[in-house]
Amino acid sequence: MQANARQWWAEGLDGGIMLPMHPVFQRYTLNLDSSLEELLAQPETELGLRLRSVARNVMHDHRVSPPREDSFRTYTVREPKLPNALRQYYNRHVRTSQDAHFLDLALSGDNWVAGAPTKVDLIDPDTPLLRVVNLNGEREAFQWGTREWTDPRNDRFFEIAGARSDTEFHEAIGRQLLEDAEAFISVWLDMRKARRSSLKAAGAKKFDGPVWAMFAKAFLDDVDPGKDGPDRWFEVVGVHPDTAPVWAILLQYPLRKAGTVARPTILDAGGYPWHFPSPPGADVDLGGFMMDLCIDPPCDHLRSEFIHETIDFEFEYREAAGSRYGETTRTGRDGIGQQRTTHHALLNRRYDDVMSWMPQCV
Repeated sequence: MQANARQWWAEGLDGGIMLPMHPVFQRYTLNLDSSLEELLAQPETELGLRLRSVARNVMHDHRVSPPREDSFRTYTVREPKLPNALRQYYNRHVRTSQDAHFLDLALSGDNWVAGAPTKVDLIDPDTPLLRVVNLNGEREAFQWGTREWTDPRNDRFFEIAGARSDTEFHEAIGRQLLEDAEAFISVWLDMRKARRSSLKAAGAKKFDGPVWAMFAKAFLDDVDPGKDGPDRWFEVVGVHPDTAPVWAILLQYPLRKAGTVARPTILDAGGYPWHFPSPPGADVDLGGFMMDLCIDPPCDHLRSEFIHETIDFEFEYREAAGSRYGETTRTGRDGIGQQRTTHHALLNRRYDDVMSWMPQCV
């Protein structure tokens, strides 16, 4: 398809119809050639390969529907830098309680695998899902808890919310966990429920979605409870922490509690370079396939990933996941070129025509 696109472009120079040189969402209806060329021309450094990965994802993520592409088009007109356009779209139409496009039937219904709006049930509703939560990413929630939550237990958050640096913030969370992890996490979960209810009632424009999750069995098959801590947890779910250390916990819950569950797209990932589209031949009920970020040894199998609407997480979900928490010891591993190449090869072994769909992954 890429060769044909270049041929059509050349014909356009002679007076024919001028079509884009590069696909966008595996179609040629949106011309982002200038932005894509800028990213694809980045050097083979870690940062350069991350930016090139964003370009490849946008070019080949067929899971974005034409109506959703039209919504994204507005942001590419306002913002010539493609990563910025992706982030602006994410903040307005993904991380939101009122206008989440992945929850809109007309825009994303083809990616739904479970949910009440259309009674979609492509997966057994009792299938356990698992989520890794980065507690260091909860700064806004902790601050809300001290400011707005009237429950007297919110005194557990005062030191955390008042931290003046990332180091102080991390250490304050750690003191609460080490003093009484069960009590602290229970209060945090109750506060998050109150915050969600309050923000929904107020019609907030920003919220905390989407939630990213995977099949619990797939996670537990690849994580050794006796030796693997949060460094490995984040690798398995394809998350690259840019700071360290951070505190993390596990939550496990049945799919029927997750509301609308969908196969994610690059738009739902906000341009995250460690995201990787699933090929056209993959069934929707398999969701997407996250990259395992461990380089040595490389992963030899695929794992499904999903997104779903923000829900109230119960304390029993922590118990179902083994009541485990821990602290990372390092940032995510560099080597995105190798990580994506390994994942690309896995897809190619499982599905036909992967090389035709995405000839290059970085």
